[in-house]
Amino acid sequence: MKQYFIAGVVVTGITMTAAGGFGATMQDLIYQGATANDMAIFHGKKHLERGIKCAECHNKDVFPEKKFGAVKITMKSIAQGKHCGICHNGTRAFGVTGTCNRCHPIKSGDMVVYD
Repeated sequence: MKQYFIAGVVVTGITMTAAGGFGATMQDLIYQGATANDMAIFHGKKHLERGIKCAECHNKDVFPEKKFGAVKITMKSIAQGKHCGICHNGTRAFGVTGTCNRCHPIKSGDMVVYD
């Protein structure tokens, strides 16, 4: 019986890994700050398409918690090269100057519009 359990765990692990790493998928996440203008969107699918793995950001130095909202992200911290700013510095990925609507959508009524 023990061999069947171990075999089941191995097959399940292989299947889930092939299907996307134990079911982990990157999605778009909307971060809402204190005001309506504080909204930002994390485009998870775009990061995945560029080959960025979860562990590149979810580590003790960048985002130590994988819990939504566990780390306070500010434009100041990003501009200082923390959090998103580790990559979004104008070298590895687009910088924060003049690219506001890449992460901060312009609200039009109930619809979110991107430039």
